[in-house]
Amino acid sequence: MSTKLLSKNNHLHQDRGIKITFTVIFALFSVMLLFPFFWLILNSFKDGYAEFSANSWALPKKWMFSNYKVFFELETAEISLVDMFINTIILCLIVPTCGQISTVMAAYVMAKYKFKGQKIIYVIYILPMLVSITGTLSSTYLLLEKWNMIGNYWGIIVMSCGGVGMNFLMLFSLFKGVDNAYMESARIDGAGHFFTFFKVMLPHVMGLVGTMWVLGFVGVWNDYTTPRIYLGEEYLTIATGVKAIEDLVETADPYLTNNYPAYFAAVVISLIPVVTIFLLFQKQIMKMSLGGGLK
Repeated sequence: MSTKLLSKNNHLHQDRGIKITFTVIFALFSVMLLFPFFWLILNSFKDGYAEFSANSWALPKKWMFSNYKVFFELETAEISLVDMFINTIILCLIVPTCGQISTVMAAYVMAKYKFKGQKIIYVIYILPMLVSITGTLSSTYLLLEKWNMIGNYWGIIVMSCGGVGMNFLMLFSLFKGVDNAYMESARIDGAGHFFTFFKVMLPHVMGLVGTMWVLGFVGVWNDYTTPRIYLGEEYLTIATGVKAIEDLVETADPYLTNNYPAYFAAVVISLIPVVTIFLLFQKQIMKMSLGGGLK
């Protein structure tokens, strides 16, 4: 009996040691990820380039909250905070929504219906994942230019409606795992295809769809390349606008020359909405259920 107790105590100590070790590792990793943000926020309150360059690790001698006003008052190079936020919010709402609608419908049809040419269409959906985006960038740009979709929202919106990629594969696999008895029960009750999809099948994947939508929102908010190429200078988003402010800081602009603390304040302001969105939707997404019951 004493030998068994000793062995059990040893296992408990080993498990405790493993848990403590992993806790310390993850804690250090979290600090490494969060430290640049604290450094950014700290330096956003310093008084101009002189104080920042003297010691970027020191606390501000005087907390310059006025740095955050620069972002709102900026009118140089036609940069407007209001326009940047409006352009970004429009894209962040429309692009993930259109993308999720097209993807979930395509995945549902491919997973639950049998028709001629299904395998060919499935391969077509998979192929874009194997081709480099850089390799198709020029052809995509030329195609959208012929359709007059460069310099406006339409080009980016149309590209988001493809319904292909990793999101399609995950939704396809999830629909495959949903019992067909749900569809059969709905049809016996006289439900049509649209009612079956929206009321019976879609709730099973809403947790994943919601997660993808939030991640898509964050991705569009932080995306610099796509708006820069397809929208140009006419529609500055948060990402392209903040980059434009950085260019002003590094040039001889009389309003922002070397004023890195003001630039850091602009970056902090640009992060607040997307972090808020993620925190607001995090609990709701985790609470969403992927299961259901037969009625």
